[in-house]
Amino acid sequence: MRLDLRGKTFGRLTAIEPTRDSQDRYSWHCRCVCGGEKIVLAGHLGRSINSCGCLKKETSAAIARRTAKRKTHCPLGHPYSSENTYMSPRNVQGCRICRYASMRKKTLEYVGWTQEQYDAAMLSQKGLCAICQQPESKLGKTLSADHDHTTLEPRQLLCGTCNSGLGMFKENLALLQAAQDYLQRHK
Repeated sequence: MRLDLRGKTFGRLTAIEPTRDSQDRYSWHCRCVCGGEKIVLAGHLGRSINSCGCLKKETSAAIARRTAKRKTHCPLGHPYSSENTYMSPRNVQGCRICRYASMRKKTLEYVGWTQEQYDAAMLSQKGLCAICQQPESKLGKTLSADHDHTTLEPRQLLCGTCNSGLGMFKENLALLQAAQDYLQRHK
């Protein structure tokens, strides 16, 4: 005895009348909510077939939209432009803005600064190196968060050249004074 499925809904399909498919198997003529019609084997209704095919098309389109968005924007929504895109050694597309922010955060944490301290120092120094007074915009790089290498206490923001200079002199005041005396003698 076959069940009468007339009027019953299976996903997006509503069974209209029993019929035979092209291989003479017991099937149902169904109408989809989108208006499409489909012949479905009785055993497949509600199990493997839930629409006339429109659901698969919509799902595929949604996946394609998400994939396309990932290809044009990073997960945080920054556009992949020629200036903002890098390829990793494993040939994976990456966002420079996100990478920079992540590296910056790790660097600041490593040298004992917080982003808030950095932002406050940048504001109080008006974007200038604490030693040479060159603006960050002219240097082409962000100012370095200088810190005492013994106590790890934050000091001020320096350009890369001044920060490296202090490091080369091992932050030793006697060496720095000797270098100043040397330059005075050979003026």
